[in-house]
Amino acid sequence: MYKRFIGEVFDDLAQAYDAGYDEDLYAEDEIEAFDPTPPPPGTTLLTRFAFGSANLTASHRAALARIAADILRRMPTTQHFFNCFFVDAEGHEDEVGDSARFRQVGLARARAAAQHLARLLNTGVARLPAASQRNVEINVTSPGPARPIRSNVTAEGRAMNRRVEIRWRVGTCPGVA
Repeated sequence: MYKRFIGEVFDDLAQAYDAGYDEDLYAEDEIEAFDPTPPPPGTTLLTRFAFGSANLTASHRAALARIAADILRRMPTTQHFFNCFFVDAEGHEDEVGDSARFRQVGLARARAAAQHLARLLNTGVARLPAASQRNVEINVTSPGPARPIRSNVTAEGRAMNRRVEIRWRVGTCPGVA
């Protein structure tokens, strides 16, 4: 997987060069500075947020609806009453703009996704029989632009880095021994 990401970096750089951009895009430190970190398995990516925006697109809302449906489908089959569902919404950014706002924009994206998912889950959980209902805790974080999945040299790479990663799991509810 690492080789695939590195190959994409070189492809991005070659396209930029062919398009007539400055040769400094080939600077060695730029290539070495990019160390892609693929998201963990089971992660849903909501990518291509507009620059500086936390507005969800139709495709983001559709992906969140699929996640909510998966969680709701799993609730009645959860064996133990003390099981809860945990969702992590992690907002990311590209490296363009005011660095003082990096975490703010990433957090805003993660919050927007978390709020939409929470509304979908609240509606769905209310329709389940009481014995099937479980708590869902949503954790919102942002590492800012620290974990790119594509090079920030190209517009396409930056669009992929402006994302929210959603992961969910079943575990023991807090406070339960």
